Amino acid sequence: MVKIVAKELDLPVFKAAATQYSKTGYDGDSVPSMLVSLYQAANEDLEKAQNGILIIDEIDKTVTFQADQGFGKAVLHELLKILDRDVIQVELDKLTGEKLLIDTSNLTVIMMGSFDDLYELKQKENRTMGFNSSSGDSSKIRLTEEDLIKWMGPEFVGRVDDIVSTDVLSMKDV
Repeated sequence: MVKIVAKELDLPVFKAAATQYSKTGYDGDSVPSMLVSLYQAANEDLEKAQNGILIIDEIDKTVTFQADQGFGKAVLHELLKILDRDVIQVELDKLTGEKLLIDTSNLTVIMMGSFDDLYELKQKENRTMGFNSSSGDSSKIRLTEEDLIKWMGPEFVGRVDDIVSTDVLSMKDV
């Protein structure tokens, strides 16, 4: 859907998997390199890139993927710079040291995730015992903003403008 809308509006789109990124200075792609990729998707048109759409998938995995300090929640912390709607300096070419300033104030950032671990945690919290206990059907569990704040932290969730939840699709829906 996003790609169709972006095409109609003539906006560049870049989709990143959050688990592939690390804190700046660690092995792996740095979070600011997402902006470089968006700039490249805009055919190096800075104006278009600054008004583009950045999709970050698997955002929920950054909380559970903490094999090293440079990953996991460190990625969330690095993403704050983009979500702060500020001008960010990015390195276009490591060999030449060429840099670019990208204003993220008009950037649309869409973060997605299945939040399976959070659903599982909430399901365990809601589980009851006894004759009237429920099976804990996760499709009936609704995550709240408070759940996300506990999971990802108030400094991150507080910078997100809108939180949208979708229902689980059944084979009938497809």
